[in-house]
Amino acid sequence: MKRVQRITDRVNNYNIVIPVEGRFDFNKKRYDVVKPGDTLFTSTQRKIIDSYYLPKELSIKVDDCPNYIVRLEGEYVTSGEPLAERLVNGGLTLKRVFALGEGILSFDRLDNGYLDIIGETDTAEFVSPIHGKILDIDINKGITIETSALILSGFNNRKRDNSEINTGTFKFVGSGESVYVDKDLEERYDNMIVFAGKYLYPKLLTDLYSRGALHVITYSMDYSDFREISSYITVLGGFGNISFPTMWYEALKELNGSYASVVVGNGFSKIAFADVGQYKKDLEGKVVTNLVNRLRVGMNVRIRDSQAVNLIGKVAQISEEEDYVLVEINDGRKILINTSAVDIISY
Repeated sequence: MKRVQRITDRVNNYNIVIPVEGRFDFNKKRYDVVKPGDTLFTSTQRKIIDSYYLPKELSIKVDDCPNYIVRLEGEYVTSGEPLAERLVNGGLTLKRVFALGEGILSFDRLDNGYLDIIGETDTAEFVSPIHGKILDIDINKGITIETSALILSGFNNRKRDNSEINTGTFKFVGSGESVYVDKDLEERYDNMIVFAGKYLYPKLLTDLYSRGALHVITYSMDYSDFREISSYITVLGGFGNISFPTMWYEALKELNGSYASVVVGNGFSKIAFADVGQYKKDLEGKVVTNLVNRLRVGMNVRIRDSQAVNLIGKVAQISEEEDYVLVEINDGRKILINTSAVDIISY
């Protein structure tokens, strides 16, 4: 038998915080049960027009960025005006960052090294991307929703004791299985948690953050790059140009497009993917969704039955009347298992 590493864990009572930005009006209240498409709040905010990664532009550290900005937060700037500057070559040369467009200067991402110019206000409804129950509504923290989630862990290069939380759509660069460069990128990755592929170069990381990514994840990268880069990155597999296992890729591919939350702590990251198939249905928190109704042919599942405990395979056939599924294991065997003895690990 071939045993494979468990990729995700399921948590049935996981709290995902959906941030609120700009001026907003809430459409829901505490303890409301929500589903995808329900309006949570109406927000009025400004969109990012241009971004400048100051550590690259001025050859400085992320923590030193505020020391070199020559404008005020919220100030209106026009094209050609200086935004930041630094004396180099013993004070003989002045390196400057100039505005490429006009808009309002924003320091919201300055902790990550990015200085943004934001444009006109835009009013939009924010709908729930997940099933769950609202536990809290806080104008500073956001909306906390209790849901079922699949949890994935990784390493990060953050060296601060406090945690940073980013919440948004999980998005692949390309098909997610290759090594990518800037020509493979889409124009914007606003409000997205981006998986950059099997191996990541620092240049691509900078480009992704410049295009609005909330957080970047990769399977592997060079360890010296991991230590030296100032932007935060989560590594799932390891260091060096190592192989990208098919099981890992298939599991991540099934999660592409789902709603995710990344908690970036000191050295370790926890990524939670909202499980749309299992969620809290009523105020008592009773799970009423039958597992057999959520299973689909081709899903990756983990077996908990004693005859094949912890083996991972794909659903080959489903018997809804008797609550049994036929699971095909990696070695080609097919095992008939009661639905109560399987866990869905990816869709």
